[in-house]
Amino acid sequence: MIERSLPDELFLKGPRASSTPIPDSTSNVSKKDNIAPMLTKLALLTKTRSETSHQAVERFFLHNDSKTVCSELPVFLEPHETDLKQLPSPLTGHIDLIQTRFNRLYIMDYITRTCSK
Repeated sequence: MIERSLPDELFLKGPRASSTPIPDSTSNVSKKDNIAPMLTKLALLTKTRSETSHQAVERFFLHNDSKTVCSELPVFLEPHETDLKQLPSPLTGHIDLIQTRFNRLYIMDYITRTCSK
């Protein structure tokens, strides 16, 4: 089902996908090597003072990559739609970037890493 508008409350309460542990056996995620990390470094060079690194990367890809079709796509799973039956309410989150390449959809997640010496 595709919702045209979603209530803000749905995303302000309940479990967030980014902080909910998901057992490895339930996920089918694979790492792909491509040009995205190099483009991300370039995007960070364009960051303005008023935006976060995350925002800069999303803006850069939307404006400069013709295969990027959207950013911050809201998503949610109802408890009955997943094997994570312990969920008290819908699991919510946002997909950072969606790209279409070679007749496939690619879900891109930008993660800020900090390094300490």
